Amino acid sequence: MPPDEISDGCVGYFTHLDYHLLSSDEAPGSFRVVCACHDESRARAAVLSSATREWRIFPWAEATAPQPEDDKYWLHLGTLVAGTVYWTHTNQPFMLALDTAALRFSRIDLPPYLGGQGHTFRAGETKDGGLCIVCALEFTLIVWLRRADEDGIERWMLHRMFPLQEELVEVTEGSLEDHGALKVIAIIDGVVYLSTYETFNDSDLPCWFLSFCLETGELERLFQRRYDSHVHPYIMAWPPSLVGDTANPQLEGA
Repeated sequence: MPPDEISDGCVGYFTHLDYHLLSSDEAPGSFRVVCACHDESRARAAVLSSATREWRIFPWAEATAPQPEDDKYWLHLGTLVAGTVYWTHTNQPFMLALDTAALRFSRIDLPPYLGGQGHTFRAGETKDGGLCIVCALEFTLIVWLRRADEDGIERWMLHRMFPLQEELVEVTEGSLEDHGALKVIAIIDGVVYLSTYETFNDSDLPCWFLSFCLETGELERLFQRRYDSHVHPYIMAWPPSLVGDTANPQLEGA
């Protein structure tokens, strides 16, 4: 945990956001942990370095107009994409972005009609490491990509819509009435992780968890269980001792 000084100078209430782990290809084994927080209108970051084992606290940065006490959780949990963390505002049509190299905050407008709809979409990364947003409208996925236009200005561009009604019924062997809708959990390396809505409608029923590849358009069934806690998909590398090991010499000739 960062030191208590991270809350020094806060105005109104003080709220911790989340933590993000940053590794380095240039220095294997070294890492940084970024912690973010906010008060009624500003955001702040603190960074723990594995080299010094000390926290460095950065200045407050203006983020929005003062938010009322009953709306003190005004940012959704963040998503790390290509070295930048993005938090969606719960009511206003923008994301707060933190460049983890420069440790500077900025704001990015959302695509049209997504303001205040953070429960329907998530920001994530495409296969080439770019920023994207995927929104679930019942059983259709709507995908926006953050790209430079002909003038070189970065904008949200509507990429594609994927109706998944038939595919969902086929892979789950269920019905649309049972599933209720689709919920976007995360987008990692161009793969959208989803769940159905059974548990949200009846706490005793399990949801289906699925993956959808933005490149191939393929929907796959993963597993079925109740959605009764936070879900965080992640990719875990193989142990180094197993990489490229196609045979176990100790078993040859056995």
